[in-house]
Amino acid sequence: MEKGNIDDFLKALFKREAGDRTSVVNYAGYAGKYQFGELALIDLGYYKSDGTSKNDWRGSWTGKHGVNSLDDFLKNTAVQDTAAKEWVALLCKRMRKLGLDKYMGKVIKGIQITDSGIIAGAHLKGFGTDAHPGVKKFLKSNGTTDPKDGLGTPVSHYVELFGGYDVGCCKKVDLSFLEKHTEKPIPGLNLLIKKNGILHQKVKSDDNGYVMPMHGFTAGDMLEVYVEKLAGGHKKIGEEIIGESDVNLIFFSPKIKAVANAEVHKGDAQARKEKAPSQKTEKEKKTADMLDKMSAAWANRNPDLNKSKTENSAPEKKDSSKKGNSTEQASKDPHANVKTERSAKGHPKAIVEKPVSPQPPAPAAAMQKIIPNLLFPLEKRPSDSYKDGARRFGANRSQGRKHAGIDLYAPVGTPIRAMADGVVIQTYAFYLDTWVVEVDHGDFIARYGEVQPLTILVKRGQKIERGQTIAHVGKLKGLSYSMLHLEMYGTNESPVGKGRGLTQKAKVPFQRREDLIDPTGSIDLAKTE
Repeated sequence: MEKGNIDDFLKALFKREAGDRTSVVNYAGYAGKYQFGELALIDLGYYKSDGTSKNDWRGSWTGKHGVNSLDDFLKNTAVQDTAAKEWVALLCKRMRKLGLDKYMGKVIKGIQITDSGIIAGAHLKGFGTDAHPGVKKFLKSNGTTDPKDGLGTPVSHYVELFGGYDVGCCKKVDLSFLEKHTEKPIPGLNLLIKKNGILHQKVKSDDNGYVMPMHGFTAGDMLEVYVEKLAGGHKKIGEEIIGESDVNLIFFSPKIKAVANAEVHKGDAQARKEKAPSQKTEKEKKTADMLDKMSAAWANRNPDLNKSKTENSAPEKKDSSKKGNSTEQASKDPHANVKTERSAKGHPKAIVEKPVSPQPPAPAAAMQKIIPNLLFPLEKRPSDSYKDGARRFGANRSQGRKHAGIDLYAPVGTPIRAMADGVVIQTYAFYLDTWVVEVDHGDFIARYGEVQPLTILVKRGQKIERGQTIAHVGKLKGLSYSMLHLEMYGTNESPVGKGRGLTQKAKVPFQRREDLIDPTGSIDLAKTE
């Protein structure tokens, strides 16, 4: 059970470190809400080394975020909060680089190891070296070495006290494999798991069709799942961008594709023994084509969505060379146009014209809601229209999904402004190294997405004013362009409650909550000043 998000983690850390005092400097020179030392602020780009190992603060400051002195830093709690988030992100990267994420999920000295616990231990005593052990030594020694800080606090205390928070560092991935119609487990599937296009792990489904939890994923990472085919090679059966929560994917497969290997299905194995190696039954031929013609359908946490692609594909076209009554053919296609002509001898003849594709259904009425008197979220309107191409609301995305917002192209670092007065609901990791800020604006919710995580200037529960800068435009990892991704929802129902998050994988085609609205009309009317 998670204790909360990164804001909750930092609130608990602040209370433990500084006792609710924002400008405290302790006996060893550690400063502020989160008791930063010189080395940490040097790593974060706020402070320049003064050539000593002490926290005497006699060096100079870089001016980052307007901080030019220790006094500036202590007086500006927003900057301290930003620095704390930067520090967590940096420690996360170091934790993964050191390979310490492999300890997540294990129990050491009776403590369940989590990413937030490791980060807290590193904040207390560092990751450490052989000469000066820290949280790394605690983990690698299975708890037999439990380093303490200058006040005698052991690393294990922080690992336990601050464990269980979602700090956007590493996510857990669970995979299950079931037969579509019987929902029986599919054991023995050999799988390749890729992270951001690179092999992450080779795993195998157990007797319950389950793969043990995999760690080492971060919000924004691309997860890809490949299954080994009997015909040789591997087939990609799904992908998922790791979001703000752990991932639990269920893969359903029709029974014809459920043969994982000869060890599992004894009947097929026996049949193969009785045949010459070069001979195959029709059933074996179909099995050998497992996932060649059709990949297993999958969905995130919702079995009802899992339908095989053959069920959803268009009906097979009939051979146009076969004879048949044209009018009869037309009656089977409600979209076919039929007209009557006469032959040279004057006999009536029905001619079926090429069917006209039906127009896509109009968006639901709720999606047409207009929110008046908004401030445009950027200082100026982008030259690339948010009503064209992939930037527009409803544009096609992969696997049949529709674009749930509009994209406002702007350079990285462009200030993002609150469109109206409101209260910050939450901030968290979004896609590919970007974050999101969700704001309750009274009669609607705005989701300001694809922002730089280290430039978020607001926190959960904070009241904000129209025009206030809340963050800055970020860029998705791997893309050459940057944007503000904007979504709007027609109610202010909190997305924090169970099952009420704005992203709803089960609600096709947008995969968003039912009160999603098209922002286009509202943004068309928004003022830039």
